[in-house]
Amino acid sequence: MIQAGRLSEARLVSRQVLTQAPDQPDVLHLLGVIAQREGDHQQAADCVKQAIQAAPDVANFRMSLGISCKALFW
Repeated sequence: MIQAGRLSEARLVSRQVLTQAPDQPDVLHLLGVIAQREGDHQQAADCVKQAIQAAPDVANFRMSLGISCKALFW
């Protein structure tokens, strides 16, 4: 869905998944990626931070957080 540019649909499905599994790190990260693509860097960072709390050893999550923070400050 994301590659096809259907961000709002991907966001909706992701939020539905979170109602069943609120700490699912991959979905939290996905919401961060969606927010990043939409230009909402603060929301992206917040979502990715939650993903990192749920799965602190996933390097890709930390990379996404770095991208969001860079966008926030530069």
